Amino acid sequence: MGLFSSLFGKKKQDEPPYPSWASDSTKMTAFISTLKEKAKQRDIPEKFLGGVMTNEYGLNKLLFTAGLMEQHGASYEEQVKVVIDNIEKYWSNMDDKETWYN
Repeated sequence: MGLFSSLFGKKKQDEPPYPSWASDSTKMTAFISTLKEKAKQRDIPEKFLGGVMTNEYGLNKLLFTAGLMEQHGASYEEQVKVVIDNIEKYWSNMDDKETWYN
């Protein structure tokens, strides 16, 4: 059993803990729409959010986070909050923010 398996109780090391709603296209569309709304409220450019969400590594990392939270009983709303908090953290660490506004 690997480190993540022992920490998070996963049965197979190669199965990432995506949230139950990740394979439902309607729910994923709603998730992305909610993230866009929350990003706008936090002054995070939609272009930056789109970049994070279309990058396979970035999207997997965000869904992995939501999935871990779900496994530990977090509601959908709590999952969205942590995901947008992480996106905001990525945004705050950007060196050249001006390029994302053009």
